[in-house]
Amino acid sequence: MTTTPAVARTVKAFLQQALPPLIATGGPGASRVILFSASILFFSADLTAAFGGDFFLLMLLNTAFAQSFGFFLLKPDFQGNHRSIYRQSLQGLALSGLLCVALWAFGLLFSLGYSLVILVLLHLYYVLRYRFIALHRFGPLALAELLISLACLLGPWWVSQAATTVNQHDLYLIYALALALGLAVLLLSHQRLPAASSSNGLRPSLREVRNIAVSTTGGIFAVFILPAAIKQIAAAEIVSVVALAVSCISISILLPRTYGNTILTQLANPATRAEQLRSIGTRYQALVVAGVVVAYVLTLAYLAVMGIAVMEIWWLPLMIALLILAAQSSFVKLTYLSLQNEDGYVARLNLLTLLGNAAYIGIALYAVGTTFALMIALAAAVVNFVLRNFFAQRYAQRVLAH
Repeated sequence: MTTTPAVARTVKAFLQQALPPLIATGGPGASRVILFSASILFFSADLTAAFGGDFFLLMLLNTAFAQSFGFFLLKPDFQGNHRSIYRQSLQGLALSGLLCVALWAFGLLFSLGYSLVILVLLHLYYVLRYRFIALHRFGPLALAELLISLACLLGPWWVSQAATTVNQHDLYLIYALALALGLAVLLLSHQRLPAASSSNGLRPSLREVRNIAVSTTGGIFAVFILPAAIKQIAAAEIVSVVALAVSCISISILLPRTYGNTILTQLANPATRAEQLRSIGTRYQALVVAGVVVAYVLTLAYLAVMGIAVMEIWWLPLMIALLILAAQSSFVKLTYLSLQNEDGYVARLNLLTLLGNAAYIGIALYAVGTTFALMIALAAAVVNFVLRNFFAQRYAQRVLAH
């Protein structure tokens, strides 16, 4: 009798306080897994491969030109001027649109029209998403992500049942409609957000935005470029598996990023001490290692259940897992440096990492053109991330010492 109310309170607290942030943080990764799984099941490998290559290129552009603006909504100095940052981010949208056209012109993007529509929806959704995260309004975000995931699941099933033939653009349309649903939730909820207490007129400079864009893109480039890269040298079946594996293993950062969202205020505090940063980093690293190991094992099991010959492609999920592990290991140090106005150093460090990884993968694809060469390139990218982690650690110690 005495334990029942306590259990009820614990369950209620989890549903109200812990579950919404978990869904909001893991939603983008979950919807990708659902979409690619449903596409492989209800459509075909060819359609999944075409969309998968385009999708992760669009996510790279979104990270560089939408989320780089949204990042500043997390900083207290800029939160009172969020509407100005919304408008400023349209410059990033325009530039990402031009790059999208360039990728299509060079044959790296399959569908230009639908990709541009998705790019616009992604931009609007993710910039608003940062505003909700900054205010810890995870309820509307969780609802938006649930609707997106539901549409990604039911869309391919419904089209496969209702249509006599599946159009090559159906997957693009399904994801665009799913994003539109999520965006509608955020737009309606945005009207109920508290008004900014004050507006100091501050906006990030384009140099600051560029630094964040380079930093965030440098961490995910080697992983997100894989579906589009391997499409140049492998069959559609392999490309669709890579897209699904990237989506599955990326979920490994769900718990670390959920934890990361809770410690941003501490990382932004100039009074944070070395032992505090070390403790935060240790906890984050433990979550990353556990998440990646579990995600890799579950991904292999999931691919096997999907009827995919895991023993023939086991190394691809392994390299994806190692890339994510190496890239995420420096999240705490790099975020701390960025929030301490050391984003110039972070950008330079990430730019070197980005250029190195791009060179490795480019040589593997266009100078050699074999899957073995790609595996060596990905291993070199892992080493690049390890070096980045080392230099980030050293520089963070110098900042803390002052």
